[in-house]
Amino acid sequence: MKKVKSDKNMPFGIRIGAKFKPGEMVEWSGWFLGSNGETKHEVYTGVLIEVFSETMGGREVMYAKILPVNNNILLDVNVMCLRKVNDKETN
Repeated sequence: MKKVKSDKNMPFGIRIGAKFKPGEMVEWSGWFLGSNGETKHEVYTGVLIEVFSETMGGREVMYAKILPVNNNILLDVNVMCLRKVNDKETN
């Protein structure tokens, strides 16, 4: 079994966070309860504003501040949940 590298001095997700740049379109998925009580899965899209670290559970974790496409409320999303939207998908 392959060991997962861990550098205790680096924030969790630093390598993933370095792949994102402000202004890029990103997407992430989430779950929510519908009006009838059913669990539903949805994919969200937004513009990445900044990548930052925050202390969670005694360790720095990388997050991204995102402006969703469908509203104007900034969200903080863990960078491990993000993926870039391809140029072909935005045209």
